[in-house]
Amino acid sequence: MATPITWAQEVIICDICHEDATYQFCHSCQVKLCGNCINEHVNAEKLLPHDIVPFTKRNEKVVSRLCEIHPGQKCEACCHQCDVLICMKCVIASHQSHQIEEIPSAYLDNMKKINLDTDELQKILDLDKEQSDARESNIKDRIAKTSANFEELERELEHPRSLWHQEVYEIFDKHKTLIKSLKEKAVISLVEQNLHPNRVTQKMLQTIKENKDILRSKTVSKVVNYISKPHGYQDIPVDIDVAIPSLKITTDQGKELSIELGEHKATLTQTTPFSPNSDTSISSFGKFCVIADIQTPLSCIDAISCVGSDEAWIAGTSNVILRFDKLSGSVKESIKITGEPADMSVTQQGELIFTDFANKSVTIVKHGMTETLIKAPLGWRAYGLCCTNNGDILVSMNTEDERQHKIVRFQGKVVKQEIEKDLDGNHIFQRGGYILYLAENTNGDICASDGNAKKVVVVDATGIVRFRYNGYGARGKKYFSPEQIATDSMSQIIVTDQKNDCLHILDQNGHFLQCVDYCGLDAPGGLSVDSKGRYWVGLHSGKLKMISLLKM
Repeated sequence: MATPITWAQEVIICDICHEDATYQFCHSCQVKLCGNCINEHVNAEKLLPHDIVPFTKRNEKVVSRLCEIHPGQKCEACCHQCDVLICMKCVIASHQSHQIEEIPSAYLDNMKKINLDTDELQKILDLDKEQSDARESNIKDRIAKTSANFEELERELEHPRSLWHQEVYEIFDKHKTLIKSLKEKAVISLVEQNLHPNRVTQKMLQTIKENKDILRSKTVSKVVNYISKPHGYQDIPVDIDVAIPSLKITTDQGKELSIELGEHKATLTQTTPFSPNSDTSISSFGKFCVIADIQTPLSCIDAISCVGSDEAWIAGTSNVILRFDKLSGSVKESIKITGEPADMSVTQQGELIFTDFANKSVTIVKHGMTETLIKAPLGWRAYGLCCTNNGDILVSMNTEDERQHKIVRFQGKVVKQEIEKDLDGNHIFQRGGYILYLAENTNGDICASDGNAKKVVVVDATGIVRFRYNGYGARGKKYFSPEQIATDSMSQIIVTDQKNDCLHILDQNGHFLQCVDYCGLDAPGGLSVDSKGRYWVGLHSGKLKMISLLKM
């Protein structure tokens, strides 16, 4: 290829071969030519004269193309009626009575029109750019103001939220106090019912003794002055029935929320709870309420594993694991271990297993006795724990320097799977000292509460990351602090948020459903779901709360 030749900073290109042209120009045809294409150009247009000159001596002018009807004739005019270019033979043959204009004149006229139209469009474009910049700036200002206004609405909503919650709590607290008062009165009445006949019996025994003493003494004055007393003991009171007031709660949709305890009644106007977009399926979205609030012997509850619907294993920062009965509020079984339990679960056979800090292992309880089931590899510690639907055991482990985390699937004592890195070789879980709590969803997903990353991480059964949730849905005042995690029969994911005193509920695809932050969940830690779908939540105060969805 020839070295480019520039004229006024422009590379000259041959109009035939489109390579760099040299110093040739055809005046007749107004085309640029390289040395190799001159003959080709002349031969292609043999009927036309060709004035080949050096490029520097070119004289640019309007050149018309050849007539398509009369070979060898150049088009020198324009027929406006037929809107075609024509030669002089065409004028004589078929365009005599038409409006004819010479090409140079038509060319110049249209060049002026093109220039005028271009200038006008450029002015409109420049004006539109100014208006567009102003419009964009205005839109940004409006977006900022609109966002600020909606944020203010959210802040305004928080105050009545607390007032409404307080009103509901006060209603139920008053009725709870009333029940305690009625209970005390009923118990006192029953105690009095038991004491009264005992006192009458004692008096009767005393009178019999006194009468026998008179008979034995045979003293005339005592016999003569004797006054009969049996009529005073004939009306011994019968058993008194204690009336138990009935409790009636109305929660029908569209009606008032009312609670009646005997003659006492309280009402609260019921509103329809907020629901998300219709394209999000939330079968259990609604209002939760506390159905049990029990102070346990533990000072803190970090782990819970439900057994059926009314019992659960609970553990905290001590070396004791308790089997707690919700119905009686009592401890049914107590297991003392050498270390401190980090997490626990119940196998399909109903056996308790737990991770042991001290022994770096998974321990199983059989017939009240403990034995090591799984031992963590050298340099690793076992923390989070979950029994799967197919009988496998998922254990979260981290290295003693807390730089690596992984999830190991065991089938019995055999390692079946390890989940540590994603497809790009990056670590899935963030390093740090928080426990990686685990739960298996009904679709086989493994849900992990990654407190180090302040996220919920969900991987599928093969270990591929499906999504991460960072707590944005609840918009807590403090950073998202996930701890225990659980799933329910509807594949919903529930996770405790200790810093914001609430539960986050997600669907199986990680979409935020709702935040349960109105049940007095002060620093929630332990979490489990029982066979009836109720949430058992352990607090750092040692309280155990059972919350359930209100049936609307």
